[in-house]
Amino acid sequence: PEASDKFMDFLWEGVDVLAVKSKELMSELESERLMSVLKRTEQINVNIEASDSPLSGHFAISQGKLSGGSGLLHFKDQDFRFHGPTKVLLKLLRGELALGFSNPELLTDGHPGFAPYVSPVIQGISKLIKGKH
Repeated sequence: PEASDKFMDFLWEGVDVLAVKSKELMSELESERLMSVLKRTEQINVNIEASDSPLSGHFAISQGKLSGGSGLLHFKDQDFRFHGPTKVLLKLLRGELALGFSNPELLTDGHPGFAPYVSPVIQGISKLIKGKH
C-alpha cells in the first residue's frame, strides 16, 4: 500500500502542477457547462480504486481547479468512481481506454449525470500524463 500511495501522491502532484499550464484542460475546468454544475455541487469528487491491488486515489474538480491524491474519499463524499483491475485503471489514466458504458473492462459507480463532466477531465489528465499538454 505504501508504494501505491506514494505513486498516486506523486502522480497527482504532477497533474496539479501541469493542469494550470494546460490551456485545453483549464478551458474544460473553467467551461460554462462545468461551472453551471459546480454552482450547485461546489465540486465533483471522483475515486479511483483497483480491485486487484492497493492502488487507490481520488481527484476533485472544483471551480477552475483540479486536485487529487492517494487514498479514497469517504463514500458519502464520492460523486463518481472508476474501479477495476489495476491494468485497466492505468490504461484509463494513460488515455488508452475508451470511456463509456459499453466498456466492460472499466466499472463505474455514481450518478450517471456526472459522467459527461468527468470524462473530458479524465481525458485531459491522461494527456498531461502522456506529455501532450
